[in-house]
Amino acid sequence: VHTGGTTGVHKGVKLSNYALNRTIHDHNYLVDDVVEVGDSIYNPLPPFMSYGITTMHLALCKKLYMYMVPAANPNTFGDEIASLQPNIIYGGPIHYKRAKDSSKLKEAGLPNTKVIVSGGERVGISEEKENNAFFTSLGVHDEIYNGYGASELCGVFSVKKGHSNSATSVGCPFPHNNIKICDFETGEELPYGQDGDVKLTGDALMLGYTNEKETDKVIEDGWFLSGDIGHMNEDGELFITGRKKRQFVSGVDKVYIPIVEDAIESVSEVAKCVVVGVSDEELRKVPYAFVELKEEYRDNGLEGVIEERMRTAVANKLPETSIPKYFDYNPEFKYTGNGKIDFMMMEKIAEEKINQSHKVNIK
Repeated sequence: VHTGGTTGVHKGVKLSNYALNRTIHDHNYLVDDVVEVGDSIYNPLPPFMSYGITTMHLALCKKLYMYMVPAANPNTFGDEIASLQPNIIYGGPIHYKRAKDSSKLKEAGLPNTKVIVSGGERVGISEEKENNAFFTSLGVHDEIYNGYGASELCGVFSVKKGHSNSATSVGCPFPHNNIKICDFETGEELPYGQDGDVKLTGDALMLGYTNEKETDKVIEDGWFLSGDIGHMNEDGELFITGRKKRQFVSGVDKVYIPIVEDAIESVSEVAKCVVVGVSDEELRKVPYAFVELKEEYRDNGLEGVIEERMRTAVANKLPETSIPKYFDYNPEFKYTGNGKIDFMMMEKIAEEKINQSHKVNIK
């Protein structure tokens, strides 16, 4: 299968039959009490990606009907699930975000949908609440199953099982998978509740990349180095709080981008926020925030008041250097082919906007 290419390069991943079968077997923990033979499943992602092939194999093993589309388009996702009325829905945050704009879906509802699974991208607190409220209004009785995984681990590794798990968590690892949180410097395993380096292993682990030299960079003593930052609680639930690549040094302080995003999204007027690091006139890296306000707060002249709330929310958690220097209220979020935010492209857009103008919607 192929990775999503969030770093700009798609890698070839070699998965074993054993890994794929064990991953599907472990899905019993997730869906066996709600899914029945003959139920229908819909996943818009292609089968040459881990998330797609795992879902296809699940459908075959559980004797489910699987709807497939020749081209995945998040803009038509809402209309598609409105027409198909699947019992199980797989997708990414971009699919569920665009689904909320579908008048056809709002009219039809989803009275027969049992499970909605989301993966591929970390979801902020505000977006998770908004998504759950929307699908509850359509007749779905449980919260979205937010999942976590990687192409190198058959796509899905742990999943929040609706109401059964804590908000903002990605649930517990599948039964045959293991997670440990380690100190970045020493490699020692950390206690519950403490953020560290997320390392993963288990039956789902890949055989390696097609480029063997790349494999050695991410496998250490049988553990996959995810590149994610997170912690676990005493119930074994995993919380992803960031990505090692999504942090940078501004002056003498580290800027932890996902924490900045969460702080900004905690402001009630904010619908979504993406933060990137850009160079300022002093040639140091500073935060640039793409902020999408909720519809009722757009173009009403209150950006200054809302911005002050966002600055305060960040300052309450982090050093002053983490407060965005630039706030962009006309964001155009860019996504990769598998529905993840394309941070490299967003960073380029921010740099271009700074070079072009410091006046229009940028402060």
